[in-house]
Amino acid sequence: MNWTRKCAAASLIPLTLLMGCAADNEASKNSTTSAPGYTADSLTAPSSPLPSSPVTPAAKSAVPTPVRSFAAAASKSIFTDGKVPDYDGSGRGYVIDGGDVNAKLLSDPLTPIAVFVPETMVEFTLGSSKAWGTPDQRNYLVFHPGNLTVQANEHEPDLLPYKEYKGTARDSETSADYFAFTVHGKPYTAEVRLTVEERDKWLLLFTQMVGSAQYLEKRQLPEPGVYVMRPTLSGEGQKQIVDTVMDCLKGWAANDRELFNSSMYSPETADYFSYLFSPDVKYRFNSLTYEGQPKNTKRVDFLLEYQAIHDNGYLSEGTYLISLLKNKQGEWKVAQID
Repeated sequence: MNWTRKCAAASLIPLTLLMGCAADNEASKNSTTSAPGYTADSLTAPSSPLPSSPVTPAAKSAVPTPVRSFAAAASKSIFTDGKVPDYDGSGRGYVIDGGDVNAKLLSDPLTPIAVFVPETMVEFTLGSSKAWGTPDQRNYLVFHPGNLTVQANEHEPDLLPYKEYKGTARDSETSADYFAFTVHGKPYTAEVRLTVEERDKWLLLFTQMVGSAQYLEKRQLPEPGVYVMRPTLSGEGQKQIVDTVMDCLKGWAANDRELFNSSMYSPETADYFSYLFSPDVKYRFNSLTYEGQPKNTKRVDFLLEYQAIHDNGYLSEGTYLISLLKNKQGEWKVAQID
């Protein structure tokens, strides 16, 4: 939790009661099969099949000619650090038509590649892959496993500086720009397919999307839920303390706001911690340890170990310190989750 949230949470209860709060904590299989319409290491890379939709198909196979070498012009990588980074849980956005637009990391089922997609765009199925593009699905980005030998009939001057750029195939209605790169030693190809009439409008944004690619390892994700051993405490009021923290975890994991809120110190506290609920993230709670009552405070602490399971396949883990205080009714309630 950042300092602003920490201070905001603390302001919901008497400051002296929270003295001594703990420090902040942190809030695939690689397919080598051919992509639809492609043959890995083949001599040509025909147009991707368009998805089934009422939209008139815009993609046609370009007349292939031998690809030219642009190596002399290439001077930089399309990726910020010169390679596709391992995803670290960070986020990003884009500037579109002069305004800031949030982006969501979405992953491809055939490759370990994920990409930041503006929230104004859509995800759709393209053969066995996922593609991301404009709502009419006529301008899109798709990743293919394998190092495709692209037969291009022209090159795009704005893309020549990128060493990953392999050329452009164009016909009267569509264009396809190809970028080849490796991730953890395995080759992949990015295809940006645009309609000719909208190419100038979208080329820069889709190029930035290619550059936003992240490596997201495909792995078995754990089941969300509460898997902690209930702490055994003795003494007056101890059972009520444990009951409260367990209700907090059960409500949190099950997205049960009513149960979660019933464990909070006040309605304001419950409202503040609503940010912990997200449709994109589910939690698995693995361990709960009673830390006792810190000296010169009126609170009791529990250390919670968790895993956050994101819907794009990313798995993060960390700890929270859950602090309880007695409210005016003399009941122990959750006052801080830090």
